Amino acid sequence: MEQQTNKPSIKISGSGSAGGGDFEQIKISGSGKITSDASCQLFKASGSTAIEGLLKAEEVSISGSTKFRKDLSAGQLKASGSVKAEANVSAKRLKASGSFNVEGELSGENLEFSGSLRVGQDCNAEQFHVNGLCQIGGLLNADEIEISLGGRSEVKAIGAGRVNVTMGRYGGLINDLIGIFSEQSGKLICEAIEGDEIFLENTICEVVRGGNITIGRGCIIKLVEYSGSLKVLEDAQVESQQQL
Repeated sequence: MEQQTNKPSIKISGSGSAGGGDFEQIKISGSGKITSDASCQLFKASGSTAIEGLLKAEEVSISGSTKFRKDLSAGQLKASGSVKAEANVSAKRLKASGSFNVEGELSGENLEFSGSLRVGQDCNAEQFHVNGLCQIGGLLNADEIEISLGGRSEVKAIGAGRVNVTMGRYGGLINDLIGIFSEQSGKLICEAIEGDEIFLENTICEVVRGGNITIGRGCIIKLVEYSGSLKVLEDAQVESQQQL
């Protein structure tokens, strides 16, 4: 049973715009724009949507093409299609498929992406999962990181409790978005990776540092520093290694 409030709601169908404010629900279907800061319990949009101000919502569900000019803050965020955020995005739980671009920082508890993720600055999470292409201009920091590679992925630096980077196998929507990749075409380029437990495939990195480390096929690593165990599998290159 939905909780009843005295807050107004906004509904845009077809083409239209509305000002900001504090609302119960904001629903947009077609081509819609919110012209200033807004907050709501539910934000739902399909089609072509632009949010000119800050948006804060408990639940966000978007599909189609959506652009956020300023910060987006959500409890739960589900997105499909093309999302572009020109500032920062924070969400407790985020699940996205398609193209998700954040020019500022991305943060949350559970972040899951299928397709293409691009973040201009740092990304912080508890759980971080990507199936596809991942490009992060700053530090990727999480308790658990899972990356299944498609295309050329680049992350400046990674810090985590557990890091698992594997070669991906794709089909359907992801192939349409980022092309059809062979196993060898997916690569992760990174300056430094640190973690307690690390497993890497198809990774090119200057320094890998951690507890228990496995360097798998397709890796080219300049230096590995480990305090526990190190396994270098067939078809992996490690220039130098040092036990701490």
